[in-house]
Amino acid sequence: MGNGACAALYALYKAAVGAIPAQLAPGLAVGLTVWWFSTMLPFQLLAVPPILKALARALPQLVPEDVRRECAEGVTPRRELALALSLTGALAASVALLAAFSQQAASFFVGGLPTAARDVVRSLIVAMFSATAAALLAAGALVALRKRG
Repeated sequence: MGNGACAALYALYKAAVGAIPAQLAPGLAVGLTVWWFSTMLPFQLLAVPPILKALARALPQLVPEDVRRECAEGVTPRRELALALSLTGALAASVALLAAFSQQAASFFVGGLPTAARDVVRSLIVAMFSATAAALLAAGALVALRKRG
């Protein structure tokens, strides 16, 4: 919700001050929302737990007892982590595929741009969402296939 609200307000602001054509604002808001979500979620799932464990060890007085106990004993549920990464990867892949193969979706994202810039920006959208999708799907597969040690 927060990413969507921030992206919408950003796109509306950019359109209001004339930095982008008003027709581009909805596509920019949706694109930013999906991009921010798909790049934020892996960080939250993969980087925050080790940071919390280190904080719980270094400064236990700052961490509530239940969080300390979970950090010491808890195991990240692999199936749920793999599923979250894979579904987010599928979302990013969907945006890449839609931008690449659907003229209507491509128009939604780049329709307000000058004609000369549309293909370049469209290919950049496809590239960035494809790379993100590949990384997320690979991370999900690695988590799912990793043996417990």
